[in-house]
Amino acid sequence: MKVMVRSLAALVICASVPTAAFAAKRVALVVGVDDYDNVPKLEKATGDATAMGAELRRLGFDVSESLNPDRATLVRALAELRNRSQDADTVFLQFSGHGVAIDGENYLLPKDVSKPGLDKQLIEDESISQSELIGKLAPNKGQNRSLIVVLDACRDNPYAHSTRSVGGERGLARVEPPRGVFIMYSAGFGETALDRLSTNDKETTSVYTRVLLTQLAKPGSTLIDIANDTRAGVEALADSVDHDQNPAAYDELDGRKVILLPQPSTATTPTTTATVDVAPIIRQQASPAPEATTTVTPLTEAGQIWVTIQNSNDVETLSAFKAHYEGTFYATLADIRIKQISQTSKSLASAQPVPNSTKTIAKAPASNGPSSLFDSQKGCQQLDNDTVAAALTDPAGAQAVCEQALKAHPQDLHLAYLLGRAFEAQKNYGEASIRYRKAAIEGGDKDAMYQLGNLYHNGLGVAHDEKEASYWWHKAGF
Repeated sequence: MKVMVRSLAALVICASVPTAAFAAKRVALVVGVDDYDNVPKLEKATGDATAMGAELRRLGFDVSESLNPDRATLVRALAELRNRSQDADTVFLQFSGHGVAIDGENYLLPKDVSKPGLDKQLIEDESISQSELIGKLAPNKGQNRSLIVVLDACRDNPYAHSTRSVGGERGLARVEPPRGVFIMYSAGFGETALDRLSTNDKETTSVYTRVLLTQLAKPGSTLIDIANDTRAGVEALADSVDHDQNPAAYDELDGRKVILLPQPSTATTPTTTATVDVAPIIRQQASPAPEATTTVTPLTEAGQIWVTIQNSNDVETLSAFKAHYEGTFYATLADIRIKQISQTSKSLASAQPVPNSTKTIAKAPASNGPSSLFDSQKGCQQLDNDTVAAALTDPAGAQAVCEQALKAHPQDLHLAYLLGRAFEAQKNYGEASIRYRKAAIEGGDKDAMYQLGNLYHNGLGVAHDEKEASYWWHKAGF
């Protein structure tokens, strides 16, 4: 079986980035709790922490791990992280385990938290509140330090069905982070995060963490890029098992763009493709160079190869990858990508001007020159007119034009908002919310903020949340 992939030199560059590439001091703590004493046990949380720890070390972080800690052990680990972070430029904290929302505050549960049936004050005392945790690690005024927090703690509330129900039934609450903090949740507020896709899911990490790991491995991605792409991947996987999971992220870094993995220098970046058998790729990845310090497993082999082909439009390549890694979640991602390519091809073939209107959605000319890119941008921008947007008879064609325009003009994030409009016209609210969020967070687009508020208000593509709706409407100036 033959597969078109980029040269494996790209994988080697990503897998062994020299320490000199990370001149700033980076410290991290990863926490995973599976083995709870008094509440339901989990299966993937310690796997999450172990895998995240390995990836963060590759990214130049000084990492501490805390697996199945009781409260005292967790408090000590957090205190040590606080001490190590004093002169650090970037601090990364990941918690995977149970969490519960009580009166608008989130509490992360250590191994020895009390059994259900006790009052909420005791649960609060025995847990670690999100506000307290972040407050101790967030940079002080004048400090140029970034705190990144990942909370994969949105499982079902273990206290929801006790005789004294504590907190809500599902998920975590929204807690506004202070300045200098970027926080990612594995699910939207009031939603639950999948530990696994099925009883046959053999991956060692949760659905959210396994997707996040693939995004952390992409060179040049900002935190916003990582959060948006992770959200899209998780939503697609969750949707494949009829589950709603829409990861959330909040950026209070005051415009700073944090890139965890720099782009490799152009002198060493391969620019050509090669036809290679899959099997030799696997053998090469499974036999690291002598200086490598970690063992490459079949999962990371698939993950590293997936990074090189995930944006490919070559269905043959993606199909071969899917067949070879059948049963892994990367094969599921490949299947989703193949379906996206098929849908886009149909949309491009059917793109037509809007009838009975003085304005039309421009089809890109056959030429690949500058005029083609300009026309696609102009055609997408015509969706700015509410009347035209409402009158669209071919929203799939509009989607195709806007996708081409955004690809050609990635700095014009209003196009992301307009692409969201095209998705919303097709009632594809999940995809619309992703584009609105990108335009709102990265581009400060007021129209996108307003539309995102509408989606939260109506519960379309995201969980119904009036607080979220009000937040985005307020940001939009309404």
